Parts: sequence; C-alpha cells; structure tokens
Amino acid sequence: MSKDRLLAEAWLEALAVGTAADGTIETYQDDLDCYLGWLSSVGLRLSGVTFARLVGYFGHLSAKGYAEATVAHRRPVVRTLHAWLFAESHAQGNPAALLEPMRHSRNVPFVLSIEETERFLNTAHAVAADGSLGLYRRAAYATRRAVRGAVFLRHAHH
Repeated sequence: MSKDRLLAEAWLEALAVGTAADGTIETYQDDLDCYLGWLSSVGLRLSGVTFARLVGYFGHLSAKGYAEATVAHRRPVVRTLHAWLFAESHAQGNPAALLEPMRHSRNVPFVLSIEETERFLNTAHAVAADGSLGLYRRAAYATRRAVRGAVFLRHAHH
C-alpha cells in the first residue's frame, strides 16, 4: 500500500473516531479513491499537491461530466484531508486552505419518526457491539448512540 493510501486511511479512521457517520465515511472513501486515483494518473503524491493542482482536479471532474453537486461534495474531502495532513505534520502546508467550503442548501430539517429513530438507535447499538470493527470505530458508534439516544428521549418526553 502506498504512503498516500496509508495516510488517507489514517485520516478516514480519525474521522470515524470523531463524529462522522458511517455513511459519511463510505462516501468519503469513494471520493477519496477518486482523488487518489487522479493524483496517481497525473503523477502526483499528496505531498506535491498545490492549490493550482486542486483547481485542476475539480476542473477534471467537471470535464469528465460529473454533476456540479458531485463536484461540490468532493470539495470537503480534499479540504479536510489536506487540513488534517498539515495539522498532523504530514505536509509542509495546506494547499486546500484557499478552497471555498461547500455551500449547504437551506432545506427544511429532516425529522425521523419514532420507529425510524428506534431502528437507527438499534442499528448503531449493533454496530457499536460488532467485534469485527476496530475499537475506535465501535467507540465512535457507542458515543453517537448515547448522544442520539439522549436527544431522542428529550424530544419524546416534550
């Protein structure tokens, strides 16, 4: 496995330990694979990326016919990966610091039904107890389950 891939996997694991949901990690994995594949195709490593090259990457995605929303959703992966590499001293600078963050739409909040919330919590509990996952990922799920459970119970009693 390449050094870039190892660093990228360490970044994803750090996200999983934090508050990132499993679906976010899976999406980021796909976006990360696309980014690392592009870097490889143009003969770059993460340590050699410049702001101009990042602009080139997003231009490449647009030229390949990716939807504007897809290109926009790949931006946070690049931004947070490079910020993490810099913060963890794996890079001399952060070429993504000048990239504008993705703009979020202002949609009506999505609210789960009680049954959907119970299914969500049960799934989170099952994954947190899954011995086949790493300890950090299980701990993240357990934390998320406790927080979401408290929010659910607070709203259920009001």
